[in-house]
This record gives sequence, C-alpha cells and structure tokens, in this order.
Amino acid sequence: MTEKSASEAAAAAERMQLQSEYQDCLLSHWKLCAAGLAIGLPVAMKTRKHIYWAIGGISGTMLDYVQALEDCKGFRARIASVDLKSGVRDPLVASAGMPVQPVPESSDQQA
Repeated sequence: MTEKSASEAAAAAERMQLQSEYQDCLLSHWKLCAAGLAIGLPVAMKTRKHIYWAIGGISGTMLDYVQALEDCKGFRARIASVDLKSGVRDPLVASAGMPVQPVPESSDQQA
C-alpha cells in the first residue's frame, strides 16, 4: 500500500467515525418532540380536533431540530476539516456550489 492510499484510507475511516458520531448526536434529540405530542394529545382529545396534536408534534420536532443543529455543529465542522485535508468535498456542499472553508477547532487558536 502506498503512502497516499494509506493516508486516504485513514481519512476515510476518520470521516466514517465522525459521521457515525454526528448521526448519534442528531438522533439523541427527541425529547421536545415527545413533550409536544404529550401536551397536544389532551388538548386534541378535549377539543376533538387532531390539529392540536399535530401542532404539538411539529413544534417539538422543529425545536429538537434547531437544538440538534446547534449542539452537533462541531461534528459537521470536523467532518469538513477532514474533507479539506483529504481533498474530498461533501456531496451536499458540492451540489450547492458552496466553497468549503476550514473551521478552527477552538476559539483559542484565533487569538
């Protein structure tokens, strides 16, 4: 195995590990969705209109999504950093035509 292919394999393994951790981070955000459904259900039963249950579930899901994106953005930045080092572009970023820029790992490095 050449040096270049070994480094590419290491970068691919690191990217897969980071993607797995990113996925676990995103999927760990579900509590607000459950709370929205739990709050909307009694209201929907009392009024006999299912819209309140749907509104509770959708509102909770959106809040979970926003919180997950904020909490897990470090993983996305690290994945982009690995992609930059290995010269691979994220297909979603490439299809949008957006340039990939390195993201510093901590604010201490910017001083």
